[in-house]
Amino acid sequence: YHCNNYGYHYTLSCDNVSCTYISYHNQIKSIEQFNRSDIIDSDLIRVDNNGNILHNSKNRYSGYSVLLTYQTNNKIVNTKALLISPKDMGRRLSKSSNNQINRYITGKANQVKFSTGQSITLIGLMFTFLGF
Repeated sequence: YHCNNYGYHYTLSCDNVSCTYISYHNQIKSIEQFNRSDIIDSDLIRVDNNGNILHNSKNRYSGYSVLLTYQTNNKIVNTKALLISPKDMGRRLSKSSNNQINRYITGKANQVKFSTGQSITLIGLMFTFLGF
């Protein structure tokens, strides 16, 4: 049994033509889709515990994430920034994810697939509260 009320899961998957981003947090699922040609840039960033982007952070407690910028296909072209995970993805996963996206943008790769998340199990909660 997983306590999904306290868990989160973020997935980005791209094929030759389009990308799909799925966010699941606090039992709310959201899906965003955009074309490969709409992707502008991908950056490795630092985030705090609340998911705020930190500029020029040298704090060792700051987390890592990826910021993906793409343009929307409206009559007026707007850019949209998509924070892949407002939680800490970890340094290795965020760097490899950013590299995957940059290779995808430049045409060196034809697909991207990565996810990050955390779920809390009932057994994990019992160990936390009972101190085993």
